[in-house]
Amino acid sequence: MASTAEINGRRAYLEFNCYGCHGMGATGGMGLNIVGAEAGDVSGAVMQGEEGGMPSYRRIDTATDVNTLAAYLRSIRTARAPEFNDRWVATPTK
Repeated sequence: MASTAEINGRRAYLEFNCYGCHGMGATGGMGLNIVGAEAGDVSGAVMQGEEGGMPSYRRIDTATDVNTLAAYLRSIRTARAPEFNDRWVATPTK
């Protein structure tokens, strides 16, 4: 079962439209494969942006968002990875 951080990370992934570039499973597309990305890497990319098209989300993201995004990205391809697509559902199922 997914942790609260992993669930909230999936919510942030959907809310900030990360899947638009990185794909629904974070395996890449227009953007890089970010499955398993560590919190420091996520923080740098999200807060500062990256060359090649990754914009900075500094104005809308928080340190908590970054940490939960990293928790979600580390959970992908594990039994506990949340897979819901509706970020507004109070208690999403797998």
